[in-house]
Amino acid sequence: MFAGTNFDYIISVTNFGPSSSGGFSVTDNLPAGLIFVSATPAASTNSSEVVWSLASLPLGERRI
Repeated sequence: MFAGTNFDYIISVTNFGPSSSGGFSVTDNLPAGLIFVSATPAASTNSSEVVWSLASLPLGERRI
């Protein structure tokens, strides 16, 4: 990888139970020097972290 180039990485979340979850967020701290460009699904960001707000995650489900 070269400085100034974009790259992708994947974060997944799995609900291992014991029940469904509702209304939570996932936060990823960005390493120094990394600049956030975009996320799918949409996320909010500041200079040091990316945050996804998830409405629910049923038992056994995984979100990427």
